[in-house]
Amino acid sequence: MPSRLTMRPHFILPDDLPPAEFFAALRRTCQDPDVPDVGQVLDRHAFLQSPRRRRSLLSPYLNLQTVEVDGQDRVRGRSPPIRPSGPVSWPSTGF
Repeated sequence: MPSRLTMRPHFILPDDLPPAEFFAALRRTCQDPDVPDVGQVLDRHAFLQSPRRRRSLLSPYLNLQTVEVDGQDRVRGRSPPIRPSGPVSWPSTGF
């Protein structure tokens, strides 16, 4: 297993949920007082950060935005660095 970090890899979410519905659902989730992650969700962009008590150098934030891929709007993410032991998870948001 490599010992190097993959710095802020990009990913495209599956297209089974349109971006507008995805961001609306994410906004509702983030407004739930039981959800510990913090951030801002707009119509076509979201910026999430884990709570201070769970943050580390390798889990600063998750960035999501709407982009066009092959003529369709899709949600593109840019994740925190991936450690050799595996990715950082965002349990309350499903990532």
